[in-house]
Amino acid sequence: MQAALNALNQRCAQLRQQARDLALCPDTEVPRVFKDLLDSLEQLFAFEHSLMEQHHFPASRCHVEQRARALRGLHRTHSQVGCGACHKGRYVGAHLLMHWFELHNETLDACLAAWLECLQSGQAALTVPRRALWPEIMQDPRNYAQTLLQPSELNDKNNYSNSSGQDGQSPGK
Repeated sequence: MQAALNALNQRCAQLRQQARDLALCPDTEVPRVFKDLLDSLEQLFAFEHSLMEQHHFPASRCHVEQRARALRGLHRTHSQVGCGACHKGRYVGAHLLMHWFELHNETLDACLAAWLECLQSGQAALTVPRRALWPEIMQDPRNYAQTLLQPSELNDKNNYSNSSGQDGQSPGK
């Protein structure tokens, strides 16, 4: 089981590196790098899913639903990137996805890892109250949503610039 957790951590590290690559690659490479990121994410999710099924993870339904929402957004963006929306691809793949991924990793993936560790150690059950997972969000969920939807980095004209000199302020344009 430790080998599975190590493999999961390696895949997560690879995904983070691919997001960094997407943020820095030339515009001509964005469609390919975005597709590679999307493929890696799908493979990571398939690996997680096999672990959840194999070990009867009780929170697999919400885990799968959350991942499906993320993939839906990435697939929609992928079609736009294919039509030249490199800026949007960078913003969604290197910025929004990574914000979502870190939250997902610190909550649902952490629960999956704890579940696997409990099974490995022979513990019968694990109970984690929801408020322990997201203490800040439980206080006011709107605060977290605003952080994701209006990141302070958008005010920095040096972030997400591309070779044409556009500043990244308008990811949808």
